[in-house]
Amino acid sequence: MTRWQIDPLFDSSWLALLVAVVVALVLLMITPAMSDRRRFRTLLGLRSLAAGCLLLVLLGPSWVRVDQQPSESSLVIAMDTSQSMSLSDGDATSRWDIQRDVVQSLINQLETVSERLQIIPLTYASTAETKNSDPATLIDQLSPVGRRTDLASPIRWTLQSANRQSIEGLILIGDGANTVGPEAASTGGAALSADQAASVMDSIGLPLWTIPIGPASLNDQRRDVAVSGLPESFRLFAGTQFDLRFELESRGLAGTEIPVRLRWIDSQGNATDAAVRRIVSESAISRTPVQIPVDTPTPGSYRLEVQADLMPGETVRPNNTQVAFVDVMPGGGRIYYLEGQPREEQQFLRRALRFPDLDLDYQWIPADSRSRWPVSLGDDLTADSHDVFIIGDLEASAVGNKQWQSLTDAVAGGAGLVMLGGMQTLSAGGYQDTPLAGVLPVDLSRIGNADIPGPLTLRPSIRHPITTIDSAQQTTWAQLPPLNGASNLGTPRSAPGVQTLLESTDGNPLLVVGEYGRGRVAVLGIDETFRWHRYGFQNFHRRFWRQLVLWLLARDGDSGEDIQLNMTARRFSDDAPAGFTAIIPPPLSSRDDWTVQAVADDGSVTPLTFDRQSSQDEGRLRLEGQLPTSLAAGIYQLRVTGGSTSEPTNDASLGFEVLQDIAELSRSSADPVLMRQLAGLTRQSGGQSFGIDQTDELVDLIRRSRQRNVATIVQKNRLGDGPISGWIMYLLFAAALGSEWILRRRWGMV
Repeated sequence: MTRWQIDPLFDSSWLALLVAVVVALVLLMITPAMSDRRRFRTLLGLRSLAAGCLLLVLLGPSWVRVDQQPSESSLVIAMDTSQSMSLSDGDATSRWDIQRDVVQSLINQLETVSERLQIIPLTYASTAETKNSDPATLIDQLSPVGRRTDLASPIRWTLQSANRQSIEGLILIGDGANTVGPEAASTGGAALSADQAASVMDSIGLPLWTIPIGPASLNDQRRDVAVSGLPESFRLFAGTQFDLRFELESRGLAGTEIPVRLRWIDSQGNATDAAVRRIVSESAISRTPVQIPVDTPTPGSYRLEVQADLMPGETVRPNNTQVAFVDVMPGGGRIYYLEGQPREEQQFLRRALRFPDLDLDYQWIPADSRSRWPVSLGDDLTADSHDVFIIGDLEASAVGNKQWQSLTDAVAGGAGLVMLGGMQTLSAGGYQDTPLAGVLPVDLSRIGNADIPGPLTLRPSIRHPITTIDSAQQTTWAQLPPLNGASNLGTPRSAPGVQTLLESTDGNPLLVVGEYGRGRVAVLGIDETFRWHRYGFQNFHRRFWRQLVLWLLARDGDSGEDIQLNMTARRFSDDAPAGFTAIIPPPLSSRDDWTVQAVADDGSVTPLTFDRQSSQDEGRLRLEGQLPTSLAAGIYQLRVTGGSTSEPTNDASLGFEVLQDIAELSRSSADPVLMRQLAGLTRQSGGQSFGIDQTDELVDLIRRSRQRNVATIVQKNRLGDGPISGWIMYLLFAAALGSEWILRRRWGMV
């Protein structure tokens, strides 16, 4: 519709007319006297033209056109770029190909809707991102590589954009498989979930149109096998057997036999088959606990790989295998414990040494059997029968020198021996007259029978693997309950290898160790370590006795003298990397050239950053850091090195695995129900869900919505406002007055 109207200066026609009349009167009435009527009319005409131009400008005649057009708006099309879109939609066509066809169909049909509708292409996986590209060609430039799906991310992006521009609505395309929760999608605070964000869209009048892709369930079609529940690491002893436990999950393989293979892989990458089992899946969806006895290999560091064979029709392969990291130490020890009095100490000592790798034989020789002394112990005191010997509160005559000589020979050949304090042991038990007198690290002839009265508080004399107790409670020796007394050990021998490890606060030696031949020997002057257990220090009690036995076995490498390397996890995905800690004891801690690296199986090295913390009390150095998120999936060694990397002087390593993130692929079923529910939450605003073959209906709905959402467009052309009409009026006005002045000058009137 068009019309003419007057838009006078100051919005007042009378004021504009009055100003124009005044100006016209001034121009017309103030004229010089002249007799030539022709010249007079010429000057009057020029002045009238100038007055007319001024009058037109003041009155402001305008040409107005009023149109009804759809308002300018933007339509967001969100495309799913997560890995699950690469899966098949029940046939040979992938969901990604279907999405490509849907997007191209939408773009072609939307071209006919309105020129004032801008298409905003949006991609989403774990986050939503807009792309500066032609929507029709963008889908061909993308690929489904996202490892998580956050359905809320495109909805939240649309809500944020609605604050800056007019949004027609959101078309959400995808399989609806949401694998990210709102707490993971936002690091800056609580984020709206998908249903919450859809409700907010409805409250501000924005529709959500969804196009689900993929079937709701593929339980009858998809096949998958997964190994799960395998512990991350083991610490075992050579020559033993342990039960390996894990679970085998299967889907779509009811009644099918699934081979499961176990392999040892050493530090050089050499693989050895350990076992094969064939597990039959009992139902379409099955979780079967598996237990397999496994023999440990020779000492060393290994990976124990549990792998289920790839079954026909499987699409997800990484979950068929799980790896555990195993440290195999030299085999366990055989302990022979001789006791004369059934005291409390022996009960708690035997309980403390209950470990899978330690086999303890207990022999009690009661005092009322004195008439049959010496008791024959057969071959029990020989190196062929046992590795460590513990002598409790037992008189020497109960066994006899002949058998004590057998024990002496066993220690000289490499066995371990510890003698405990008590009423009938050491000098009080007559051992100074036996072959063992020359084996022990104390001089029994100079001890006497006097005991050390209590209460006694123990303290370490030097740092040693036996007395460095890394218990869970971080207990110190000073925290242990005082003891009621101890046997007097006198003065330790002056011999190589003899050391006092524990003493009382008065300086009396209470634990002395040494060597005899190829064996290790210890004398412990106390017989009340059970009090530690009773007063709540059970872990400390067990650790002390284990470390003492391991030292006697010469297998104390796990007691803290070497570099201690730990990780918060040994298997993890790259988006949740583990932390690491290296504790370096003195004197190694004095070095300042330590490096930490992640070494891949192919030999590639990734330097790692870490913080250094020194312990002034114990002289230990602590290196602490976090693995980066840039590590690709695979097997690695965490290596701590002192010295140059080419010629390290000290190093330690620990294996770990970066897992391939298969959350998108393992959850292959689409969730069209969720997509329809999200659209239904915006029903009041026109939200609706459509099938992949209903894009024409969606475009018709958008077209009708555009027709309802119109804006009144008013086009007004006022005389003098535009550059063309303004210049024309100015030139006419200036030409009229200029010509009038030139003529008057020529005619001699100026």
